[in-house]
Amino acid sequence: MRVVHLVTGVVLSSVLGCGAPDRQPLEVLDFAGVGGPGGNVDFMGVDLPGLTDDLAMTLTGPAVVILTPQPNCFVVGQTLIVNARVTPKQDQTIDTVQLKISKAVPMGNEPTAPMSKTKGPDEYEGSIDVSSHPSGKIEIQVTATDLMKGQGAAKIACQRDAGPVITPISPKNQTYRGSAPMEFDVADFYGVDPKSVTAAVQDIVPENFAQKLGANKWTGVIDFHSPKFKMSLNLIQVLHVTASNINKTTTELDMPFVVDEEGPAIMIDTPKPGSFVGGFITIKARISDPSGVAVKSVVAVIQDFDQLLMKNSEHVVPLAQENPMSDVFTGMFDTRTLNPFFVFSHISIRAKDSIGNDSDVSEQVVVDNVAPAIDMDPPLTRVRKFDPMKGAICTHIFDPVGDESTDDGDIQNQLVWLRVRVEDSGNVALGQAAPLTSNIDPASLEMYVIPAGDGPIVVDTNGDGVCDDFNPELKPTTQVLQQGLKQALAIGLIPLAPGGNPNFVSDMTNIFTKGCDEIGEDMALWPENLAKGCPTTMTYSIGHSADLKEPSVWVVPPINGKFCTGYQLDLLNKMPDGPSCVAVRARDRAGNRNVSRPIRVCIDRFGKGTCDGKGYRKHKSGVSIDFNKFPHCTGTLDGNKKVNNTECRSKVKLNTGIERSPYPNPDEPYFLP
Repeated sequence: MRVVHLVTGVVLSSVLGCGAPDRQPLEVLDFAGVGGPGGNVDFMGVDLPGLTDDLAMTLTGPAVVILTPQPNCFVVGQTLIVNARVTPKQDQTIDTVQLKISKAVPMGNEPTAPMSKTKGPDEYEGSIDVSSHPSGKIEIQVTATDLMKGQGAAKIACQRDAGPVITPISPKNQTYRGSAPMEFDVADFYGVDPKSVTAAVQDIVPENFAQKLGANKWTGVIDFHSPKFKMSLNLIQVLHVTASNINKTTTELDMPFVVDEEGPAIMIDTPKPGSFVGGFITIKARISDPSGVAVKSVVAVIQDFDQLLMKNSEHVVPLAQENPMSDVFTGMFDTRTLNPFFVFSHISIRAKDSIGNDSDVSEQVVVDNVAPAIDMDPPLTRVRKFDPMKGAICTHIFDPVGDESTDDGDIQNQLVWLRVRVEDSGNVALGQAAPLTSNIDPASLEMYVIPAGDGPIVVDTNGDGVCDDFNPELKPTTQVLQQGLKQALAIGLIPLAPGGNPNFVSDMTNIFTKGCDEIGEDMALWPENLAKGCPTTMTYSIGHSADLKEPSVWVVPPINGKFCTGYQLDLLNKMPDGPSCVAVRARDRAGNRNVSRPIRVCIDRFGKGTCDGKGYRKHKSGVSIDFNKFPHCTGTLDGNKKVNNTECRSKVKLNTGIERSPYPNPDEPYFLP
């Protein structure tokens, strides 16, 4: 039963069956004069055998004939081209011609396409995408509308041959290692030609390629290292599959996959190769892989040596992913757990990807777990140089921070000189070519001054008995109003550049000094102060490190004009009178921190005798000091983070004898304190 809805018009026509492109309609229904004047009719439907869908037409609409393709044709490929003759009625003008493809049973939302007039009379052509239509019966419909809204249509039935449907199963578009399983299904409405099914990677058929018995399934194995390939497969590859049906219609499908036989790419962010490390360090690396990084596999391995068992060992530090979307992995390691004789340490970052490929990247860093040596009242010292005839010639003995700088046990008035000797050294081992130091961090130099009654100024924070930091209960300030407030006068320090001239004037009174063949040399003159008119006894500012260019002396800022060694500290409104503790804290660039041993100073700003009888003495007065009367100024931070008065010792490792000469001499060995 075919239902034709009629609105108004005279003729309704349709093509049925097959015929030549210019064939006439097989059946014409002429309703002229039916239903009253003008031929108006109102039919519910007319039965036209052989067609199954509705065709909306009017009695006065155009006559439509589909020229190509022919009825019962096979439609293959992605695009169908349709030609039709559209003849207007009663001198009407054609407005639009539409092409539609649908299944035998309309599904709704079928695609449509416009048709355009060609060179032939009343001939129209249109193309439409049929790629989404599966194999089976389809209907091709052409509908034409004139300017008076008259409508005509024609429809033919054809067979759609979309070719075999290839369903990929494996390999998927992902990474594989070594080999990949191959599997796909092939199905077709008309039937698959099994002999037509092929699969290949770079024209090489997979191993064991065959159809699975009793199924439209083909399997095999892609061996990435098969000798059939010119070279082993790598990176992006494609499995090309073809299949034909019994109508010889062919479908081709590409199945991309990725060959990944390399481990993750690793880039170490910190520490950098050759950098100094000390204490707790952060190990950070960027790690990526096309297969995805196996997060739990990422570790840093640090080589060590067990001195007791005399065998190699290692520390394995898991590195955690910063967040699920990040390629950054981090971890912490305490370099102080390494053998103290290590100068260079080997760090290896290791990782695997999700399919088992592994990789590692290694680097060597310089281990520096030696904290700076700091002393506000350092030992006297000398500088020496070598003469090929006389041997080692040494200077007069001198105070490296200047004779005027405050010593332990001094009484000081309102204005006071405070300087400190600070030097860094690194790990040391036999055969070392030169000392390696990370050097002092200038921003870390800070001096505290507190009333002695306000408790320890420096403490042991980790229970090893060594003072290593300022008392955390002290509150740094620029003015200590009175004792009992736990306030610390905090002063930043700046370096005094190495330079000047040490005193090589001949001295025959000290001819048996260890390390010196002679004290001074003939014709040498007394050196001037560091700067003309500078209020200091210093003629030479010492340095340290391999090139002696790192400053060893740090002073109260600023350094300018006559104050070539910094300013004095004015205590007029900064500290109360009485016994005080003074200490300095510093850190090297590897993060090793230390504090000086405190010096005990009694402040008598106005010279009123405040410090009499308390064991102190005027600076360089030669009077005996009674250290038993002094506060110790040190303490310990307990497990509850509370400070007690358990004394700690200072760890000072300064040169107490002879400095290396700043004068070039290739034969002089490095001095390692």
